[in-house]
Amino acid sequence: MKKKLLILCVSIIGLFFLWTGFLWKKFSCGIAGSYPCVETWNLKIKEADLIEVIKEIKKEHPELEPPNVSFAADERNSYWYDITFYYSDTKEDVFAWIRQSSDSSMTTLAFVALATHFDSLTPISETKMDNREINRDFGYFSNRKEIRKFENTILKLIEEKISNPSRTKSTATTKHVIPEPSDTVFVVIKDSTNPKAFDLSPDEIKEVNAIFSQCVADNRERLLSAQFYKRQYFPSINSKGEKEVWVNCFAEDWGKDWKREAVIVMDGGKFFFNFKINLRTKKYHHLWINCEA
Repeated sequence: MKKKLLILCVSIIGLFFLWTGFLWKKFSCGIAGSYPCVETWNLKIKEADLIEVIKEIKKEHPELEPPNVSFAADERNSYWYDITFYYSDTKEDVFAWIRQSSDSSMTTLAFVALATHFDSLTPISETKMDNREINRDFGYFSNRKEIRKFENTILKLIEEKISNPSRTKSTATTKHVIPEPSDTVFVVIKDSTNPKAFDLSPDEIKEVNAIFSQCVADNRERLLSAQFYKRQYFPSINSKGEKEVWVNCFAEDWGKDWKREAVIVMDGGKFFFNFKINLRTKKYHHLWINCEA
């Protein structure tokens, strides 16, 4: 009897160490795809709406935005929309992405990896390239700890926003009326919180206006006529040292002081769209037209 009990105890201990040391990774990671090891959650919200929710969260919790970076922390990457958060307590960048599910009302949020933060102010001697993927590069217990931290620090805020029906002025019950052409059609906003922001010269403003008109003409079947949109121009230097302008366009401003703050609205279809202009190449890219509610 004692011998059987001893064998049982040894077996249980052996299985415990086998699972925590090796097997759990086999079950946590897939065998194919671009991101086989990510930790995912399915959220009942459209992808475009989730992007706006995350923007709101970062605005309300600036400590979650990576500091002093010269690149876009959040941007479209093929099927995925990449997002970078920041843990100020451990000075780590938190890499995640979202992707719309086959059911357009659902979106997948994925926790991808962690890395020691570095930026233009980080001394070379302290720069580390230590990208660590979740469910692959951590031990069993430290991996569970990082997932719980992500859930408590980031996922919880997202779920609270999604469950709060008053989080934004929804366009779902709003009837859009084609507006009258606007007299004041654009404003240049130099973001004081962005060290890469710059002032547009008169010639650069002419270029941006011309490229805006070209963008609308290229997408005339999906947009209103150019005369109906107000525009906000946010100039900034990109990671390659090139001048870029984020152009935010809207036919309704929701009563916001649109000459001072970015107009961010969920849904709204062709009444709201934005894109970027590279002033070196004189071309536009990353066109985003809001979804309909």
